[in-house]
Amino acid sequence: MGKNAIIFGIASAVVVIACGAGGAIYALNASSADSNSNKATANLELKKEQAKLNGWNQKDGAWYYYKDDKVQTGWVQDNGSWYYCDDSGKMKLNWLQDKNKWYYLGSDGKLRSGWIKDNDKWYYMNNDGTMAVNTTVDGNYINQNGVIEETPKPKAQQEDNDGINNSKLSKEEAMNLIEKEDYSFVAKQKRSGDELMLDTENAADMLEEYNAPSEDSYLIDLGSDDGVSCAYLVGKYSHKVYKCGEANTFIYLIKNGRLIQRYKGSNYILKNDWVLNSGLNGSYNGN
Repeated sequence: MGKNAIIFGIASAVVVIACGAGGAIYALNASSADSNSNKATANLELKKEQAKLNGWNQKDGAWYYYKDDKVQTGWVQDNGSWYYCDDSGKMKLNWLQDKNKWYYLGSDGKLRSGWIKDNDKWYYMNNDGTMAVNTTVDGNYINQNGVIEETPKPKAQQEDNDGINNSKLSKEEAMNLIEKEDYSFVAKQKRSGDELMLDTENAADMLEEYNAPSEDSYLIDLGSDDGVSCAYLVGKYSHKVYKCGEANTFIYLIKNGRLIQRYKGSNYILKNDWVLNSGLNGSYNGN
């Protein structure tokens, strides 16, 4: 073999080896670039996911609820409480009418249940949040507008001559009901020696005088032989307790020691000439 052939063979081998090494280096660099690109893409997706809006966000003074960057509408639940967002996503406050039902959301937007007071009127919200109508709750009749009014008497109650009505309060039950609804005041007066005493069995005319729902009632005095310290009217059928205010200016519908509604009237004299406001000083100081 000639010298030139040997040199050519060696050069060829070097070229082959160099090409092989270069290919390996190129393949390694390409793989590394792909890996870095995948990591960058993953980081970008993570940042996008983290940037998505979720939960409550405030905008221009109103609250909106987001889920995966999308504003929610209608009823939404958060931390065990229900809220309502209108078609624009804005959280509703206070009264809401939805599908012919009324709901009360309060100033914080949370759905309420139980008794609520709004503009000096009491309403009852059922467990599902709907406003109670045309029903009786805790002895109070609630009309079609959700407002407390006189309980309609069933026919059997109106025809009370044969004694078949089991819901009529006895005198003793009426006195016990006063103690239950106005316990603190009655207990205090009893420690002073006052007692509950029946004055007259029917005081429906008195309720009319105060523009309160008229019904057969007991008039019961809390006091001693020295004079009356307070007077109450108790509905025989509705079981409502009214407390007479100072100077016979008001009577108050009370329940569980709380003022439910106030009725205004003028001084009233019973047919037996007993003056109700004589010595009366039991004005109600409830909330």
